[in-house]
Amino acid sequence: MARLLLLIAAAAALDRPTSRFQNAFGNRGSSVRRKRTLPVYRPPDSPATPLPVPGSSRTLRYQPEGAANAQLVRDLQQYGALVVIIGDGEDEPIGCVVDVRLAEVSDEGQAAVVASCTSSNARVSLGRVAKAFPYTAREVSTLEDTDFLYADDVLAAYDVVEDDEPSTSKARTACVDLLEATLELCDTLRPTLGAIDAFGTETREGEYARMKRRLLEAVSKDDEEQDEERDRRLSFLCLSLVDAPDELRRRCLATRSAARRYAAVQRFLRPLHRELSAACALGASSTPPPPTPCPVDAPLAFAALRPGRRLAYWWSDAAGWCAGECGVLWRTGDAEDGSVEVQFDSAPGEAGSVTQRLELLGADRGRWKLLPL
Repeated sequence: MARLLLLIAAAAALDRPTSRFQNAFGNRGSSVRRKRTLPVYRPPDSPATPLPVPGSSRTLRYQPEGAANAQLVRDLQQYGALVVIIGDGEDEPIGCVVDVRLAEVSDEGQAAVVASCTSSNARVSLGRVAKAFPYTAREVSTLEDTDFLYADDVLAAYDVVEDDEPSTSKARTACVDLLEATLELCDTLRPTLGAIDAFGTETREGEYARMKRRLLEAVSKDDEEQDEERDRRLSFLCLSLVDAPDELRRRCLATRSAARRYAAVQRFLRPLHRELSAACALGASSTPPPPTPCPVDAPLAFAALRPGRRLAYWWSDAAGWCAGECGVLWRTGDAEDGSVEVQFDSAPGEAGSVTQRLELLGADRGRWKLLPL
């Protein structure tokens, strides 16, 4: 167990492209335009293990259980990549190819995988079963978007239709503009979040400002892409930045309409934009806290945290979502460290509440969400 914990803790070292772990797998990549045969893995359906999004910079961590999955992890250096199953469509089951950066099985048989999903071509359709024992491997190929609006599409409720045709350009502009405005509000409220590097040196901009810059660079990128490829890349990027819940991620990955994907992200983002706008109207702090370390792509919802703000935290698979109120943003010395005191509601039949200090910026980011105002 100690070895497994050290393995997971060492994952931060993998953010460097020259990492010795990445060198072991880095010659394969997740660009899957041609057919490939890769092992498939279905992670637990839990907010603690959020679904991958193509083009995301975030590190993914899995702990597959069972003897068959242990053998799968042992063989990952041979494959270099893994397909995380997203859905089981009747005609075309889909998944996301994640690049394996570290895979190891402890002496006790516990497995750990560290991966990333940086390619916008990572969404794939699952074809012929090429291996059935002790784990499943299948042929996969990139799943592209289409302009056709299917009536039974999983995002049909988010249609953006103009003259019976999907208005992808209109949906793109509306989504990107709203996301850019939301990032500006986040930066206004928390300008020092991430305004310090790994060596303790202050930087000129915080993480929200860097996120906005990366978004605009992605919009203006000109690599002679086809329209379909460009909108697939941009819509997945927008999805990855908003920390959408798994059910919305699953639908956005399953749809083959970029217009619907843009519209779904925009609809999810609107309540947070309104809340942040109201907070800015009340006035941002004239004396922001000292620069705070922050991972790449900070949660947008973190900018909305304030004492008394209601949120929910995924405590465990057994307890599910637990509601509570945000307390103080924890400080180490004069600087915030990204953790928050949360006073949880008392359980039915119990008196009193429980207060816990939780890390909401790092590995647990998928386990919390703001509750509606």
